[in-house]
Amino acid sequence: STTKTTSSLSGNESVSDSDLVIKKVCITSGQNVKKGDTILKLTTKSVLNVRKLYKAAVSSAKLSLKEAKVDRDSDKLTAEYEYKERIAAGKSAKTTYKATLQSLDSAVVTAQNNYNTAVSGIKTLPSKIKNLKKKIKKAGGSTTVYKSTSTNQNTGSNAGNNTGNMNGTGMGDDKNGGTSGTGTTAGSTGSQSSSNTVTIMQQQLASYQQQLSEYKSNLKNLKSQLKSAKKARKTGKVSAKKTYDAAMLQYSNAKTLYNVAMDGIDDDVKDAQETLKDAQKALKTFEKYAGTGVIKAECSGTVTSVGYEDGETLSTDTDIATYMNSDAVTTSVSVAQDDISEIEVGDTVNISLSAYEGKTFHGKVTSISTTSSGTSTVSYPVVVTMTGDVSSIYAGMGADVTFVTKEVKDVLYISNKAVETEGTKSYVTKKNSDASTTKTQVKTGFSDGHNVQIESGLSEGDTVLIESRVSE
Repeated sequence: STTKTTSSLSGNESVSDSDLVIKKVCITSGQNVKKGDTILKLTTKSVLNVRKLYKAAVSSAKLSLKEAKVDRDSDKLTAEYEYKERIAAGKSAKTTYKATLQSLDSAVVTAQNNYNTAVSGIKTLPSKIKNLKKKIKKAGGSTTVYKSTSTNQNTGSNAGNNTGNMNGTGMGDDKNGGTSGTGTTAGSTGSQSSSNTVTIMQQQLASYQQQLSEYKSNLKNLKSQLKSAKKARKTGKVSAKKTYDAAMLQYSNAKTLYNVAMDGIDDDVKDAQETLKDAQKALKTFEKYAGTGVIKAECSGTVTSVGYEDGETLSTDTDIATYMNSDAVTTSVSVAQDDISEIEVGDTVNISLSAYEGKTFHGKVTSISTTSSGTSTVSYPVVVTMTGDVSSIYAGMGADVTFVTKEVKDVLYISNKAVETEGTKSYVTKKNSDASTTKTQVKTGFSDGHNVQIESGLSEGDTVLIESRVSE
């Protein structure tokens, strides 16, 4: 067996902060060591440096775990927010869809009304303008230019020049400074009213003409707006339906999508926890085996080789030492194919060593190879590990192994040769106390090939005869 080696991150050619440097090798080849004996001593500086690295790895793993938890919690919040958002969008999707359709329809109606109004105006306004012009001309007004005028009039100074019905009487003449009329004449009032009517009609005419001009100039644009509104309604309905269907799909799959987002959300945290656990275990192992600067043997045995010298650095590629462990003595035997099916790992075996005649050692089957050996006779290697006190056993000793496939304790038995079989019954020749013999029926049990168990028919101490033929 091999002693445990302490991990190192570099080879032996150069020394770094990750190397454990050997101060002194305390064992030699051929030396007997006991469990707990010092094997190597390490330099204090290298132990301190490597300890810092292991502790730094633990600190880094703790930080990574903390970050993984923060990311995990953030992902959970995002998943929950998206889930709630999908549910809310699904619940309002129908209302939003209807409102969108209504808005699209309303835009078309408005554009249609504007276009219809222009078309109607272009159709009806010319007639209104024509009729209005006739009325203006009839009233004595102008139909080409509209101009606001004053309707207030003064009466003449000569009473004899006033015409129409007068409410006052002319008095005196120009020389006397008399004024003609003392009130508003009926004729003046009638003239003022007629002028106001013409002005109103002229204003209306201007309004009609302006509307007609605007309708004609905007008709093409209004038609284009109507066409665009209808096209927008058509494409908008398709888009709105897609948006509605998508929202409803998100709504119906909200829980599934949430579960997908949550699936494996703890994986990074678990990985970080495992990394931290490994880092802590590595630090603990380092402290156990090399933390004191002294590496000790883990079991007893005789050193067969040493892998290092003073001043070298430990490496995972080189064993500190190898030695024979007297607590694990094994022997390998070949078992014929006819018998291999009767043997199982864990079976008890009896071992006889040529060096210790008459003494039986014990062991157990620890492995059975499935690869056959031999050419003429097929057999399979079986490894047996000896149990009990094996301190007196040395490598290379010859051994015979007996596999115990069945064992019965505290039984009565005789030699197989003493039993005769007749049909299904077994008999022995029993010698009586008076030297006579009696053919006695017996019930036999387990046999190891040489002896057979007697379950009934004989008692301990009885003598049975083994018949043999002698040739003359």
